Amino acid sequence: MGINLLPESETIKSVSINKIIKRSATAILCSILLVASAAVYLSVKINVTNSEFKKLESKFKDYTELQRAVKGLDQDLTFLNGEATLITEKLSRRLIWSEKLLILAQIMPEAMWLKTITANKQNEMHLKGLLLPLVAERRPLAILSDFIKQLKEDQGFFMGFSEISLVDVKTIKANEREILEFNILIKAEQ
Repeated sequence: MGINLLPESETIKSVSINKIIKRSATAILCSILLVASAAVYLSVKINVTNSEFKKLESKFKDYTELQRAVKGLDQDLTFLNGEATLITEKLSRRLIWSEKLLILAQIMPEAMWLKTITANKQNEMHLKGLLLPLVAERRPLAILSDFIKQLKEDQGFFMGFSEISLVDVKTIKANEREILEFNILIKAEQ
């Protein structure tokens, strides 16, 4: 005999074993469906995340390759800027011979004339000419010395040159006159 102290509305109703098994099976099945749904959701989420990660990884690779290319172009640009600077410096040092010859003609004394003007690959220029001492009022070597001094002092002519010097002077006879033959060396700046 069993004594039930609970009120009748709260007493355990007898449930058959079949109902308990059905309810348990339903609860287990719902749990399995819930776990399976969560697994499918997580699997899809992982696949989407992996796909996005691969896209980002590809973009990062492209970015790093682009960054390397930009760095290479930047180095090339730096090199080319240096080359352009050198070219500009060379061009700014380039001699404008027509201006130099005009100045030379203005400075040259009356008793002097040039036979040849030559330039070589060592950036040297030779002025070879003649000086007629009989026409000159001063000594011929003083005239040559003053001419060289004027060439050095004239900014328009001497710009681009580093040195002017008298290399050779000799006396020659022409038509029974003594004439001085001279060679002046002018070196260009390096």
